[in-house]
Amino acid sequence: MAKKSKPRLRRPWTKQDLEYLSDHYGVLPDDVLAHRLNRTETAIKIAVTRKLKGVQHTGAFYTARMLTLILGLKESRTVALWIKHGWLKATKGPPGAGRTKVWNITEDDIVSFLKRRPWLADMNRMEEHYFRSIVRNEWERDPWYSAKQVAPRLGVKTSQAVWRYIRKGWLVAEKHLFGPEYRGWVIRESAIQEFLKNDPRKQYKSEASRAARIGANIKLGIPVKLSITWQIQCPSCGEEVIVTAPARMLGRQVKEVFVAFYTTGHCTHGDSCSIQTDCLNNPTPTIDFNHLTLAGAMK
Repeated sequence: MAKKSKPRLRRPWTKQDLEYLSDHYGVLPDDVLAHRLNRTETAIKIAVTRKLKGVQHTGAFYTARMLTLILGLKESRTVALWIKHGWLKATKGPPGAGRTKVWNITEDDIVSFLKRRPWLADMNRMEEHYFRSIVRNEWERDPWYSAKQVAPRLGVKTSQAVWRYIRKGWLVAEKHLFGPEYRGWVIRESAIQEFLKNDPRKQYKSEASRAARIGANIKLGIPVKLSITWQIQCPSCGEEVIVTAPARMLGRQVKEVFVAFYTTGHCTHGDSCSIQTDCLNNPTPTIDFNHLTLAGAMK
């Protein structure tokens, strides 16, 4: 006579088991969940239906914990911070197994988020998933780099130089927050190409070197020529006028600016005038004075 097998005792579901099932159902295959929870696949399906009230399987919503696993992050608090800052749209769902309301995040909102800030996901830690393909496509379309990686491409030795370009508004970048790395800047390839195409350092370098020479001479006690006094005969009224202008202006430039400012309609120059001060207080659209002020070059 065959020996009867003992009936298998049903092991009760603990709070921790249900939380794990709630967070991973639909993310991991049923056979993997069954192995990790030491249950059958049928038991997994029954628990989802009866105890979790039919939580979505690969469905329309993801919780913060589910998204944390998918994106290769270390803690779900990171996802909560994205939501808090308005980067990732989410809504509060019904209480889960732990009686705590969880975030419900739609697939469309996750895709929009990853296309906008793909560097916040850790592609090296992500398993093959639809969301990983989104991040990979964004990398192939417009890669992103750290300031340290960008420095040699811009011809500088340190990331501090790159930070200066960012602070000056020359190089477009975004602050790297709440991702695999919690500090630094993110610079995309398109921003690097735009910077190199219209390199602002060429104009700045000449102005900066001039200002540096002036500053060095002042510290050494060497006299610095800040302005030159010119005597011009007004072409309108014929009077001789004393004109003070920046030292680097040529006589032709001084006369052109003098005529444009002080002889339009009627003469307003008097016996003397200053191009450096009066002209800046009364700008005209026909003359570009950005290159006239020595004070601007010395900043």
